[in-house]
Amino acid sequence: MCPTKIFASIAILVVFISIISCNKVADEQKGSSKIEISGTIIDTIKASYVIVNSSVILGKYGTITDHGFCWGISISPDLSGSHKSLGGFQTGGSFSSKLTGLLPSTKYYIRSYIQNSYNIIFGIQNEFTTLDNLLPEVSTAEITNITENSAQCGGNVTNDGNGMVSARGICWNTTGNPSLTNYLNKTQDGIGIGGYISQITGLIKATTYYLAAYATNEKGTTYGNELSFMTQSFSIGDSYGGGIIFYIDNTGLHGLIAATTTQSKEWGCAGTSIPGTSTNIGAGQTNTTAIVNGCSTAGIAARICYDLVLNGYNDWFLPSKDELNQMYMQKITIGGFANGTYWSSSDYGAFYAWSQFFNDGTQVNYDKSHTAYVRAIRAF
Repeated sequence: MCPTKIFASIAILVVFISIISCNKVADEQKGSSKIEISGTIIDTIKASYVIVNSSVILGKYGTITDHGFCWGISISPDLSGSHKSLGGFQTGGSFSSKLTGLLPSTKYYIRSYIQNSYNIIFGIQNEFTTLDNLLPEVSTAEITNITENSAQCGGNVTNDGNGMVSARGICWNTTGNPSLTNYLNKTQDGIGIGGYISQITGLIKATTYYLAAYATNEKGTTYGNELSFMTQSFSIGDSYGGGIIFYIDNTGLHGLIAATTTQSKEWGCAGTSIPGTSTNIGAGQTNTTAIVNGCSTAGIAARICYDLVLNGYNDWFLPSKDELNQMYMQKITIGGFANGTYWSSSDYGAFYAWSQFFNDGTQVNYDKSHTAYVRAIRAF
């Protein structure tokens, strides 16, 4: 065969191979068009962010090298502007993202996208307008568990102001109008809306403090209602008010005092039910008055407490079931208790009343006609 014919045959073969190759690429690119992406759905709109989602159906040649969202203030946003890459995947399905750093009160255009080895496919364009950025709303919770150097409070962020609440907590001072100007006198208790609890520490005994809840978003910081409280000037075991302090309530300013002497008496009026008594802390004084009015027997447990004048105080009473238990828990601090049964002022029907063994703390119903120990208390 002559050289001319050989070269001609080679040229034809090259062209043929090129055609096959081009057709294969064209087929693959055509196959990639079987990949489908939905438009963008806007789930949440705020002043500085949105939450969006989209979905992909994979066809032939469906390996995805990248996917995500692109957005901007001009139509047809693409990857040359703001975009969020979520990386590649090999299976179809939905995907979502939180897009941050947006301007308030601004109209944006957004498209989801996917990218494979051949091209970028965009979803149908959507649009949204961010909200106006406002200050958050927060209220201050009740102050509880006050001690000599600590207290518990909290707050509730009820509105995020269309933004992201990045800080919330309690701030305090001793002069009023507390704010974040003193970075030491504050707590940081999470982010976002909802209620929270704050532990306030490092306080000074017997000092008045002012506090308020706060919440911060992109717009700034807002404060809840101002509250005040005084740290405890009392401690369990203090000699005060004619006896020994054995209980302090959540305000830190009030509690119960135990007498320093013990007597032994029957509860009295067995067979008679005293209506209206309670087992709760704070009920002892009312219980005692009800017993004295409902049982005329002299020298019973409630009456000797009711008539007691000790260290200049005449408002003693027989403790309720729960008050008696508080006294048992502090029996070593108070001192002078016997390992026997002590009466409470909480009635348990016609023949029984609540009592407590001070050897192991067990509380039982005890026959009213039996003799048991009596330790009077008073409130402050």
